[in-house]
Amino acid sequence: GMKDGQVDIIVLGERTLFCLTPSNGQLRMQRRLDYHASTMCLYRRPAAPMAGGGKVGAECHNMILASYEKQLQIFSESTLIWSAQVPTPPIGMEVGKFGDTDGLIVTLDDDGVLAVNYLGTDPPTSAVVSSDRTEVNYEEIDEEHRRLLNIIRESQQDRSADPWDRVELRVSCPKVLDRPETNPVAVNDAAELAESSGTGLVLHGTTPAEGFVCVTVRIFVSYAGQGALSNVQVTLNLPDSVVTRETSFNISSLKGQTSTPMVIPVQLYVSPTMLPSTLSASAICVYSTESGEPRTVTAGINLPLSFVCKLTSPQPRHKQSAYKLTLDTNKKPLQLVPLFEDMFSQFANEEEANAVTGATANSVLCLQYWCRDIATGLPVDCSILVSKNTGRYRIQSTSLSALCLVAGELTRRLKAWFKKELEDGGGDGEALVVSCSDEIPFQDYFAVIDQHFALREQLVEANTALNDRAHQLRVIEKRMLVRFKDRNPSPLNQLDMLMEDTYTQVMDIGGTVEQLQHHLRAAANDLSCTTRLILLLIQLRPDIRLGDEDAAMLAHFLSPIVVDNESQGWEETTDAALTHLLKTSLAKTAKDSVIVHQPLVMPKDTSRLKKHIQIVCDRLKKGASLTGKPSRSGEQDAGKEEGKAPSGPTEASGGRGEEKGEEKGS
Repeated sequence: GMKDGQVDIIVLGERTLFCLTPSNGQLRMQRRLDYHASTMCLYRRPAAPMAGGGKVGAECHNMILASYEKQLQIFSESTLIWSAQVPTPPIGMEVGKFGDTDGLIVTLDDDGVLAVNYLGTDPPTSAVVSSDRTEVNYEEIDEEHRRLLNIIRESQQDRSADPWDRVELRVSCPKVLDRPETNPVAVNDAAELAESSGTGLVLHGTTPAEGFVCVTVRIFVSYAGQGALSNVQVTLNLPDSVVTRETSFNISSLKGQTSTPMVIPVQLYVSPTMLPSTLSASAICVYSTESGEPRTVTAGINLPLSFVCKLTSPQPRHKQSAYKLTLDTNKKPLQLVPLFEDMFSQFANEEEANAVTGATANSVLCLQYWCRDIATGLPVDCSILVSKNTGRYRIQSTSLSALCLVAGELTRRLKAWFKKELEDGGGDGEALVVSCSDEIPFQDYFAVIDQHFALREQLVEANTALNDRAHQLRVIEKRMLVRFKDRNPSPLNQLDMLMEDTYTQVMDIGGTVEQLQHHLRAAANDLSCTTRLILLLIQLRPDIRLGDEDAAMLAHFLSPIVVDNESQGWEETTDAALTHLLKTSLAKTAKDSVIVHQPLVMPKDTSRLKKHIQIVCDRLKKGASLTGKPSRSGEQDAGKEEGKAPSGPTEASGGRGEEKGEEKGS
């Protein structure tokens, strides 16, 4: 504050405040501001009154600084004594007295809005003391808490109904492939897409003129409200193996209350270099209502199985397949031809189908993917064998990741088949139970994780080397430019040769980085397929038997979606998620539930991640639940304790031998 008789010159810059003496202009005080100042003002602060009627101290001036961040800061000398926020950034400011009220701050912004502001009220003279000294009843508090939670849940359920001004999104996807498009214009467009994608597209025949494997999905968008919506964004979330021209569509105006929805046809193609991990896709619509409320709506898409593979004759090499799993059911075995009826649409007639699949198609089917194995160069395929007497299905392949899609699709089709049979009143009246007693291939799964992590390490090393060589090239270029600009340049001393050699190294390392990125994408896809298979096997284990909600919850922690970037990768994010799971839902004691947040950095190895995966499976085997509901394995254990038979199927000791004999005979 400035005392009476003292005169200073205050200068306010954009980010600096100066205080100068008027006599010789010397700098008395300087303060650097952390914000962009807009204006300032000085106001007189009266001396504090005394009890007897006098005053303590002398009157002085305080200073108010305003910023474009809508902040007011009040200083006494160089000490900040108060801070407040105003609705708009002021460009003019004064302190005045209106009526009997003094100390009102008047601000003017650049739009001409004049505002009168008051900093606050006087502090209370006495503290508020509760007169109730009774002890706290914690049981009543818990009861009230439970009652309020029930009220909140009921209110949320009541508001779950769709609003009247909603956008309806529906996706139609055929179960069979489109007829091959042989129009030269369409063939050229697809060929350009294949070239721009970098991975190519699967041909319907042997040449591009015969068309490409394609399926057309139609997105239906309609608005149930009145008026029209603007800037409605529709986005497709597709698997990595699917290629399309556009994944985002903008609807400039969507009219409401129309009987005909807007239709967006999208042609989807498949990449021949990527093994499919899932057939599930989704369409997401993002829009804002007339009141400005942002909303989203999602619709699922189930791609046809014939889009990613085709039927072929059983391969002899599958008899020596390294990867096999057996699905046990409590139902009679189904024939494979009606179960995979849509796959036979690729044949013109029954004779052509029998020529390819053979006479044993009802018991043995071989599905061949469009991609090839990088190591052997042979097509990647997977076979399904059905036991003649028991409801067992053997799935085998030369690739572990190839089992993922077929096993999941077979399980889904079996559940849909017997669910429809149960709804129609047929069958034995019992629900289908699918289980897999085979050991979970953790060692093979960990090998896939190690391969993915090793490629990440190699990519980090290559990027570091590329950064060093690029820095060296820039330094050499600067020195060359300095010598070229000099009137009397000094000799180059082989600097040009060093520059040429460094440039060659930059190009070579850049090519290595691109190659490693390609290998990392392939390894990430294998890791995604294998993770989905592990999640399915965990769900089908008879000693675990997770429910659908628990299985969906586990997939959020052990995620099959593999995303790698420069800041973080799949290993550290998955390990952090599993660590959180082990300290919350799967915690043994209260001591284990202490959460310590660790930074997400690339680990030195994958041993910690592997250990956590096995610990999660072990605790799930002991009956732990992720959603708080009892698992089906825990229900079976309770049934055993009561002397009841478990609901799942039991495996006879001679069943596996009979199945082997039947497979060998077939």
